[in-house]
Amino acid sequence: MKKNFIIFLFFCISVTLVFFLAKTIDSKEQECSKNYPFVSHEIDCQKIDDVVNRVDDLHSNVGKIIEDEKNKKHIIRASVFYRDLNTKQWFGIDDSIGYYPASLIKLPIALVYFKIAQLQPGILDKQIVISQDATNQDDSDQHYPPAEKLVAGNAYSVRELIRRMLVYSDNVPFGPLSDGVSDYSERVLTDLGVYVPLEKEKQGTWNVTTKSYANIFRMLFNASYLDLDHANEVLEMLSKSTFTKGIVAGVPEGVKVAHKFGEATAMKDESTVSSLVLNDCGIIYKPKHPFVLCIMTEGNDFSQQEKVIQEIARSAYDAL
Repeated sequence: MKKNFIIFLFFCISVTLVFFLAKTIDSKEQECSKNYPFVSHEIDCQKIDDVVNRVDDLHSNVGKIIEDEKNKKHIIRASVFYRDLNTKQWFGIDDSIGYYPASLIKLPIALVYFKIAQLQPGILDKQIVISQDATNQDDSDQHYPPAEKLVAGNAYSVRELIRRMLVYSDNVPFGPLSDGVSDYSERVLTDLGVYVPLEKEKQGTWNVTTKSYANIFRMLFNASYLDLDHANEVLEMLSKSTFTKGIVAGVPEGVKVAHKFGEATAMKDESTVSSLVLNDCGIIYKPKHPFVLCIMTEGNDFSQQEKVIQEIARSAYDAL
């Protein structure tokens, strides 16, 4: 009997404590909302100062990583943009400096189709036959070739071509997909902040910044440009990217990363490499602290640039 009474008493005390803590938290949230009525109520007033300090520290750490790697001649330059998707805290390092996007541009082209699909759902099921000329294109300059290749003469749905473009970063679908939405591309790419006039594209002077490209992931995460179904589908495709030598390698195994990478080789002449570009941008789904991280690098050694991206990603993951 005494034992039952003790168990009952312990239960009552536990319930009381839980109720008290819940009321305390609710009271703090109400006070936060009262003190800051024009600011998002999703922000935790009790922790925001700590987060700001941690993000400031991360900013300094990433800046030091970049300077150290430049001094070691591992990279020529690097730019970074970071945004905590819960607290909205962010920082940028040379985030307005342009880099050649390379395969990063495949994501905006995919979003052109998903935007149209909100009004014309059938467009994603449209079949496109892949020509022999398309599959014959030279991919010898790709340091990270696609794991699977399309077969000439076969028909593929637009959705499947987009999947291969995002998951394997296959170059073959890009031409047919771009041609299919040329009338819509300018409007959507302008909305996304990455539109570049055709003449600049032909001249090879097309570039994007870490800040503008990171903003695409924020819009996908918040489903503020595409509807929920389409935003989620795109992010799911990006989470299956086969490129794992950048951001993915810098965070703990098993953490989901929805990202797109891009690589490019700039030549001085037919036989001399001028520099290499390696970019990796996406959402890292750290439990309770998802964040956007966009890293663009220029150097002379892809393996060294991979390590720089990994180190920055590791530092960002451990910051909060």
